[in-house]
Amino acid sequence: MFDLIIEKLPDLQRLEATASDLEGKHGQAQARVQALALRTAQAREDDLNREAAALNSGRKVPNASEPGLREQLEGAGRDAEVLGRRLALANNDRALYLAENHELLLGLLGEAHASEGER
Repeated sequence: MFDLIIEKLPDLQRLEATASDLEGKHGQAQARVQALALRTAQAREDDLNREAAALNSGRKVPNASEPGLREQLEGAGRDAEVLGRRLALANNDRALYLAENHELLLGLLGEAHASEGER
């Protein structure tokens, strides 16, 4: 029934599509942050273990991989935060549209119910 209503409202279709797209992107961004957080923590442990082993054996300390991953993590975290805020704004726009057009929506809902009853 929602499809019958929304196909008559291109602005609502656009708002729904935008919110849906941002939800997907935000979820992906959060997953990337989690994966990078795990990789960064593991890299820190590995770096510390390699440094300790190198120092104990009198070898040169190898380059650490954790700083580069931490930088990626910070960038990914920022991206996820921005997407979260974009999603909140998109949801707000959708709610505002629904509030401003509630009479139209009720009319379309009534029409959809009537056409369902005729079937």
